[in-house]
Amino acid sequence: MIETSITGMDPAVIHHRVSGTVSDQEVLVGVKEALVLVRDVVTLSGKFDLILDMRGYVVNIQTHRRWSLEFKEHELIVGNTDRVAVVGDDSPTLDAEKALLASEKLNFFTSLAEAERWIARKVD
Repeated sequence: MIETSITGMDPAVIHHRVSGTVSDQEVLVGVKEALVLVRDVVTLSGKFDLILDMRGYVVNIQTHRRWSLEFKEHELIVGNTDRVAVVGDDSPTLDAEKALLASEKLNFFTSLAEAERWIARKVD
């Protein structure tokens, strides 16, 4: 399942949820719907914060690659995202990604509430 919603507008926050087993078709439809929302947000307010909620996502390398290429690396996402909070299941993989990649603009969480709090705190 892929769902995308706007959870805030000052600043804009987009919540992109990927969970369960996702087919190639679901990736194409989910990403297409998400990019329409992103385009609307960018038109209205420019940059936005992004919560990538991957809890319960059953990774299939082929569909994950397609999602990554279609969504995560799309010019609307790359060019307009300010801060990114990744929410995932508690795992050694998430811990390793956090240790290697966490920064002022990117952070990793196991709790959606923690991710939302981090996104809400702007650090300039």
